[in-house]
Amino acid sequence: MLKLIDGNKLPVVSLEEYFNQHRTLVIPPWQREYSWGDQQVETLLDDLKNFYENRGVSQYLLGSIILCEENVDGEKSEPLLIDGQQRSLTLTLFLMCARKYLKTNNLIDGTSDKHTKLSQDILNCLTDN
Repeated sequence: MLKLIDGNKLPVVSLEEYFNQHRTLVIPPWQREYSWGDQQVETLLDDLKNFYENRGVSQYLLGSIILCEENVDGEKSEPLLIDGQQRSLTLTLFLMCARKYLKTNNLIDGTSDKHTKLSQDILNCLTDN
């Protein structure tokens, strides 16, 4: 899906698509360090929980994530993460914790296709990029 903003077509992708793109994101050295505290993380996770529980809503706008590719000696570099660093890192950490929790507490039943797919989807989000 493409969203038109200021006359430019920008891709709008799901979280699954965003995390499963085969690329490495580079945080430019001039970007601030990760600085979200408990309040910001809790707000993001509460928003996602509310979205999940409100089945009548089909889309949730998480906010924009801006990537920029530089040309270095005629070759494109890995995309620079210009905006969305805090959300991207928070969601990555959340996925890592969720997977560890599920595995540690034996909450993934290897005989259930649904459990196996969930485990694989989380792992793909963490290892493919």
